[in-house]
Amino acid sequence: MTVLTAAQRFHIRPSEMLRLRDGYEAYCFDEACCWMLGQLEEGKRPFFQRASVGDNDGCGGTNHNGNSATVALLQQLGAEVKQI
Repeated sequence: MTVLTAAQRFHIRPSEMLRLRDGYEAYCFDEACCWMLGQLEEGKRPFFQRASVGDNDGCGGTNHNGNSATVALLQQLGAEVKQI
């Protein structure tokens, strides 16, 4: 059972399923889940582009694999990840 399915079944936020404590982090995760559900409801399969090595992470640094855990989680949830 995925986080999204379980959250819907138990009528709680997906961030609560993962016990995310940081309010902003929880909000961002819930927002991403909401977007994914919207895509699925429209008959689309959500996909994300995996950043190439050396891409700027948007935080003033270079992110080589800092998002690999997030990408793995999104793949488990059924999202397609494309290498750019």
